[in-house]
Amino acid sequence: MSAPAAAVPQIIGLPQPFGVLLVGIFISLVLMGIIVSQTWNYYNNYPEDSKWLKLYVSSVFLVDFLSSFFLLWWMYDLLINNWGDIIPYTELHWALATDPILEGLIGPMVQAYYAWRIHVISGTYWVSGIIMGCSLMALGGGIAGTHAAATLVTFEALAGAKVVVIFWLLPAAVSDIIIALALTYYLRKHKGRFQSSDKVLDKIIRMTVQNGLLTAVTAVVDVIMYFTVTTPYHIVFTFILPKLYANTVLSSLNSRSQIRKELSNGKTDPQLYSSGGAPGFRTQASQGVVVTVETHEMQEAVKGNLDWESQRSADTKV
Repeated sequence: MSAPAAAVPQIIGLPQPFGVLLVGIFISLVLMGIIVSQTWNYYNNYPEDSKWLKLYVSSVFLVDFLSSFFLLWWMYDLLINNWGDIIPYTELHWALATDPILEGLIGPMVQAYYAWRIHVISGTYWVSGIIMGCSLMALGGGIAGTHAAATLVTFEALAGAKVVVIFWLLPAAVSDIIIALALTYYLRKHKGRFQSSDKVLDKIIRMTVQNGLLTAVTAVVDVIMYFTVTTPYHIVFTFILPKLYANTVLSSLNSRSQIRKELSNGKTDPQLYSSGGAPGFRTQASQGVVVTVETHEMQEAVKGNLDWESQRSADTKV
């Protein structure tokens, strides 16, 4: 009589999410490759940027790189070093526990950049202050999330950290939505004087709305899945969200060369129009938006009784 087959170890109470998590890591690495390319393009194309802006880009890249590094560390330790051992599949690895704090750090870094842009084009502090308040709340939630992941130990116990998840992800989503709405509002206020700059503003508005909604929707879907799906598939979105933030700010910085080209092309054919829509407007140029491509600032410039040539010189300054 043959011996009974050995029982296959089971993870009690925890469905298997690890195939989906592995796919999520693959997606995040693809996005990391795009970030590497974006960073390379930035340093090649904008050597004249200030050292502070270059340091900012390096910091965003470093935090995002660390996020990918620790994810790979966790997956290697899970699949290679602990091959055949079922216990690590039930526990929260220390490298995985770094994900909330790194995501909580890169989100406010990117949102601070957009808060500064909103302050520059609006001349006010209150909107930027609300954005930074939400961002700091998300950072605190990220720190609390890392503490919870380090102390709760298991995936099952992580399901009880509902308050932490809310304060980690929802303020970031609120901040992204405010950024998209505020930039759209203030940029649209400056439309209507110059045809070429209006086209540039339309492009910036579209990009801002797309990027802001993408990160906000990702964070909201993460929270919804956390509360509605018992299997921790929601963790996948925390792998991807830092990459979306980094790509948002890098694509914005790298778009300046295209904006510069479009402004230059538009100014070679000065078909300007006044508030009444008459072409060939030359003598009055009241409020407009000057895109200073050296510093990536969208500024309100009050210009009265300026000749077209002086306006052209200010708008296309390089």
